[in-house]
Amino acid sequence: MFKHIINIKHYWKVIVYYNIDYNFFHIISKDLKENGCTNKAIDNIYKTMNFKNSKAVTVSNIRKHKSIVLFNYHFSYNDYINSIIHEAEHVKQSMLKAYDIEELMSVLREYIKETNYVNGLTEKDVDYFLSLKDDPNLLIPFSSH
Repeated sequence: MFKHIINIKHYWKVIVYYNIDYNFFHIISKDLKENGCTNKAIDNIYKTMNFKNSKAVTVSNIRKHKSIVLFNYHFSYNDYINSIIHEAEHVKQSMLKAYDIEELMSVLREYIKETNYVNGLTEKDVDYFLSLKDDPNLLIPFSSH
């Protein structure tokens, strides 16, 4: 089992456990409790991951700006990559919700549409600008420890 902590300075903390060893689940359980999980939720995560052979799970606390991602052992490299991408999307969605980015983008879209005559923007320009929020190359820089 390997633990990796990613700090996105002043924005978010992600704790990732790879290839979970259930003999040491008490360590994961401690992090989950600190993240606001109840004992019942922790038991459910344990059962789902250990006995139902789920590949991964993400637990986020929007108020604390913190996510915990758990990965079971994967037998295929491609399958592991797919799980990482899938769980990263859950973390991203939690961050968007915590910072009201979707609401901000909606307000921005309306503002741009209302002012596009003055600025000379077309609908195509507006859609391109708003699509940039999904560009993986525009992520907030992070440091990992």
